[in-house]
Amino acid sequence: KMVGGRTSDDRGGSIASCEDVYVFMRRIQWHTDYSKPTATLNKFKLYLNSINYRPYPTGPIVWGEPGTNGQHAYFQLVHQGTHLIPADFIVPLESLNPVGDHHAMLLANCFAQTEALMRGKDAEELAFEMKESGASDEDVIRLSGHKTFAGNRPTNTLVLGTVDAASLGALIALYEHKVYVESVIWDIIAFDQWGVELGKQLAKTIYSEIGAGKNSTAHDSSTCGLINMAVKRRTLVS
Repeated sequence: KMVGGRTSDDRGGSIASCEDVYVFMRRIQWHTDYSKPTATLNKFKLYLNSINYRPYPTGPIVWGEPGTNGQHAYFQLVHQGTHLIPADFIVPLESLNPVGDHHAMLLANCFAQTEALMRGKDAEELAFEMKESGASDEDVIRLSGHKTFAGNRPTNTLVLGTVDAASLGALIALYEHKVYVESVIWDIIAFDQWGVELGKQLAKTIYSEIGAGKNSTAHDSSTCGLINMAVKRRTLVS
């Protein structure tokens, strides 16, 4: 089923309207990515990190939390931070673990946060709300700079029927296509990792030096200090 979901989305890549979706996702996720997955997709952001490791400054920083976990942790940064943070909201219409109205509340919060990110709040709306609650003109003026914000924060809302193998496969294919579109636009090979390869090469030498149990002088002073610290500790506990 997962392969079927991925295949369905892959085939969609040959259709002009679907190509527009991939290009649009690339435009909206310029530098920093925020993904708000459902709890069932809690680890999905780690997968997104693994396919988005393009060289700086093109590679986004991908992060997120399921449900409302992140609302009081970092949503304020998304709403009013000085960095523009495009966001993907991934939401299933049906829960795999239904409990009362819990899922309806999560849906409401998801849709409300994307609306708030789009709308923001201007001084006129704030003044009306505060006056209705009995605030003075002085309070309205004093708080206006804090409680108004421009909105216009870009988001995608990716709506699934439910989280199953097919929808997960389609999600994976969707983000892989997005990365491919970006690699074509920037003329890079998206899945090269030459910096990581250098680290692996150096690790072989360092591993041998640690195993030999002798202080190293073959690297910079910082790396040698770390190696020698490890050697000393291993000698003491052996």
